[in-house]
Amino acid sequence: MSITTVPYEFPVLDMSAKAGADLSSLQFYAMKWSSGNPLTVQKATAVTDPPAGGLMTPNTSGNDVKVRILGVGKAIAGGTITLGAWVTTDSNGKFVVETITAGTSGNIWGQALGAVSNAGEIFPCLFMPFQITAT
Repeated sequence: MSITTVPYEFPVLDMSAKAGADLSSLQFYAMKWSSGNPLTVQKATAVTDPPAGGLMTPNTSGNDVKVRILGVGKAIAGGTITLGAWVTTDSNGKFVVETITAGTSGNIWGQALGAVSNAGEIFPCLFMPFQITAT
């Protein structure tokens, strides 16, 4: 994995949650809330997943993890990310540029505060999850 220098972090709201699966190798991946348990997270796998934030402190199943819900933190790219792009998740829990098509809804995890060219690179992200409906 290539790491782009992320010179700053600014946690506004970090939350301790339980890992709903083995998340030990998923630092900086997109996390979603586990269904039926709002204090448990697992790797996001679709743009329609309920966004929790980015995984800052990974751990194994059932153990505590730290999720950045709001603020600036590191995120792992699933492809090319441009500065200022709204980001969502791909099927692997990596962050990708939002491509929600007209007439559909999806979730945004945040906005890229840096640019990277390749999947696996780390970029600064302003985490601020919300839902969008494209018209």
